[in-house]
Amino acid sequence: MIGVKYKAGDAKAAVPLGGIGTGTVYFTSHGTFEGNALANTYRPVAGPMEGCSFAVRAEAGGKTVTRLLQTKPVNDWPTVESLTYLGHYPFVDIEYLDEALPVEVRLRAMSPFILGDSRESATPGAMFQFAVANTSETTATASLAFSWAAPEPTPAQGLKSQGNVDGFLTWSLGTIPPHYLPYVQVVYGLASSEDAAVSHIRNLQQSWPDPFPLQDWRDWKATSGTVWLTNGVTDFAVDRLSCFNWEDEGRQALISPAGGCLSQHGFAIQYDDGEAKQAWALPVGKHRLKNLLVAKATRRDPTGRSAETNLVTTDGKLAISVLHTLRGGPLVFRLIQVVNLTNCPIENVRVSVYANLEADHTEPNDEAHLDGSTGAFLTVDSESGKTAFLAGPKPATAGRVGTWGSTIDRMADGRGLPIEKWDKTSALASRKATSGSTDGTWHWLVSESSRDRSGCTIGVLEQPGAAVSALGVAQSAVRRDWLPNKSDAMVLGTTVTLAPGEKRSIRFLLAWYYPDARDSAGNFVGHIYSNWFDSSLAVAQHLAENWHDLARRTGEWQEKVYRAPLPDWLKEELVNSLYSMARNTCWIADGRYTHSESFRGCPIMETIVCRFYGSIPLAMFFPDLEKNTMRQFIRHQREDGAIPFAFGRPEYWDRPYYETQQSLDSAEFALMAWRDYEWWDDRDWACEVYPAVKRAIRFAQTLDLDDDGVINDEVSMQYYDCWKFTGTSAYVGTIWLAALRAGEEFARMEGDAEFAAECRRWFEKARASLERDLWTGRYYRLYHDRRNGRKSDTSLGNQLVGQWYAYLCGLGEILPRDHILAALRHVAEKNGTSSSFGLVNGVTPDGRRDTTGTNGHSDSITIGETYCYAATCIYAGIGDLGLPFARQLAENIALRQRSPWNTTWNMNPDTGEMAWGTEYYSDMCVWDLWGALLGRRTLDP
Repeated sequence: MIGVKYKAGDAKAAVPLGGIGTGTVYFTSHGTFEGNALANTYRPVAGPMEGCSFAVRAEAGGKTVTRLLQTKPVNDWPTVESLTYLGHYPFVDIEYLDEALPVEVRLRAMSPFILGDSRESATPGAMFQFAVANTSETTATASLAFSWAAPEPTPAQGLKSQGNVDGFLTWSLGTIPPHYLPYVQVVYGLASSEDAAVSHIRNLQQSWPDPFPLQDWRDWKATSGTVWLTNGVTDFAVDRLSCFNWEDEGRQALISPAGGCLSQHGFAIQYDDGEAKQAWALPVGKHRLKNLLVAKATRRDPTGRSAETNLVTTDGKLAISVLHTLRGGPLVFRLIQVVNLTNCPIENVRVSVYANLEADHTEPNDEAHLDGSTGAFLTVDSESGKTAFLAGPKPATAGRVGTWGSTIDRMADGRGLPIEKWDKTSALASRKATSGSTDGTWHWLVSESSRDRSGCTIGVLEQPGAAVSALGVAQSAVRRDWLPNKSDAMVLGTTVTLAPGEKRSIRFLLAWYYPDARDSAGNFVGHIYSNWFDSSLAVAQHLAENWHDLARRTGEWQEKVYRAPLPDWLKEELVNSLYSMARNTCWIADGRYTHSESFRGCPIMETIVCRFYGSIPLAMFFPDLEKNTMRQFIRHQREDGAIPFAFGRPEYWDRPYYETQQSLDSAEFALMAWRDYEWWDDRDWACEVYPAVKRAIRFAQTLDLDDDGVINDEVSMQYYDCWKFTGTSAYVGTIWLAALRAGEEFARMEGDAEFAAECRRWFEKARASLERDLWTGRYYRLYHDRRNGRKSDTSLGNQLVGQWYAYLCGLGEILPRDHILAALRHVAEKNGTSSSFGLVNGVTPDGRRDTTGTNGHSDSITIGETYCYAATCIYAGIGDLGLPFARQLAENIALRQRSPWNTTWNMNPDTGEMAWGTEYYSDMCVWDLWGALLGRRTLDP
């Protein structure tokens, strides 16, 4: 086996277990599960996974030894002394080392990942095969146990939150006629439990108190400053703006024996009188007051239980009266009346009410959520169950919760989540556990939600002579005194008896099913796997029944890589680079497949300038998914032909944007379309994509601002988006040349002689301009802006990026061959000698690093660019010049940084340390070295 065998804890990154778009769990070099993206989230949730572990108990010669199969301690539980960790995605091979154990234990963990089979590669599960050998001289008994606490579903952002929480609810008043005075009512309250709160809210919604009790308003007295209301059980505060911040008073409101409190409250109004307007009175910072004036000082009634504040919008259109009444118990009713002072209707009027609620004075335990059954905002203490709430006589139309301070901006802008997206059941929906076996061949435990079957299944496959135990949840024949566990964890164990020298295999499996993934606005997107499976048990059944076939087919493609006539360092990098296809991918329920730029570093959905590099293995091995994504770009193509930079950010599929790096977007789309045709020899694909390619190139032509045939860099930033180029640049210019050649070849194939000739004319003109403006006699300078008299003689490490793509697309040489060879040699001499870890992006003629960019874009090493340079050298016939730089890079990643499953966009040229762009999309371009060296895009010759 090729690869680096790390000692316990030495690897800085972990192999992700999971498939394409399924979510993953990290399996670390400590032997622990840490961080996951399983439970309705595509982005990882950091931290250790409590209750998830393996353990062994071995008995031989009257001696019993128990160990957690990991090296990171859990309280006082004994762990193995050490281990070795060999990752080759999607496999992890671990050898557990402990002299006290009378048995030898090894593990191979994996998830199905089969090149060419996208469906099996999107199976949400993992497989664990242990090999246990008796190394003692007497008969030994070995028990292995697998404990797994199913992660709770991660809610859509804005629907649930934890810690110091806040939130708001919105009610729509629609159109208000002249002099009409509608109102919104709410109640703040505290209850002993979530069920009690929901019941109380429903009772109030059946019979809401009279909002206008008979009162003698003449007895109400004007006050200054904050007004405190009290009823003998609790008190409530209102400042002169009708809002409240406890920090202003040094105390909180609504404190009572029931527990909890209200730390802040306020409100906002949105309306439309020909243009959208906003007004608010909120408790913090820059949001304190907007477009509101105090019309009348706050007045308090003689009983000290009610207070009223009168405000008016600065445009004089609306009068707002806010009445607070403290009734029996910890209940405060608030009425916000809105009066149209004009002679014209005011449209789309919405009132939002904000609250920072604590359930039981212990913020870390607070769990807030929007309850779709009542249209309320609830904060529940996870230990005591006490609940604080904000509700109305009718369900709110929208709302949002979050950690303190995160929701105010969204409330001020009217960006609540519609109630249709809220969960209609309790946030604490019951989780049921079941167990069973299938024909005596495998045994399973399931922990899943009673609502949508979200959850996990663990299983153990029957082996001859093995005794399965621990068929239960939180109770087990595998004794709790040798396995740390959460009370809700599933535990499954098996025991084997081994003669001296005997070796046995024990297989566990893990399956997950979380069908309710959401986008960043809370809209359902789901997982494609929910179209194939209806529960985690169904996934587990599939893994159990097809174990050998899935393991064999996953291993076969790796064996083909390992047998290829390539250097070992490259084989290792090729295999491990594919981790990103599990870590950063989304395959949602409606069938759309996408790859995030970097969920943990730069979450943008399908950044085209990154897929320009990173989609190479996708096009090679999963043409169905490559077509899937390219068709989405076509669907989002703007009427003028512009291709979007991305589909949205962070997790959106239908919010494309176009201006970012538009100097590249459309040209790179054309090149990828031609690449796909060239590699697949698929005429149907060419016919399908050609109209979009033609329109994209026509749009890109409009970005030539000085009529020299080359796209101007000043129309946008480019791939190095913290490093400004202007005029004609080597990076954008060579990509444009290659795109024009792709357009020409497409047009010829489709019989469009006119467009073919047009692309040829543009190409000749652009190449002449690029040679005139950029060629220095030894290399292509970074950029030259003749119109403004600016130029940079910096040497860009990947200055021939367009030539690289032309080579890999079969488009030949787009620049003079002698210039190509000279430029490659210059880069080796200048950019290659500026660091011992790879090519530095920018180097000046005197050998200094270019520092004109920021965030390391000009003076660091971009990982993908070094691989591209090496491939370009190979295509040009001087591979020995470029491959040493790729080797430096790969060995630094694996040996020095010990991070093959988390490669960044760039690295520090002095230390080799990873810099920006966690788990970065572009780095999979290393797979072009396979094609460059072997002359094929398939695994088989």
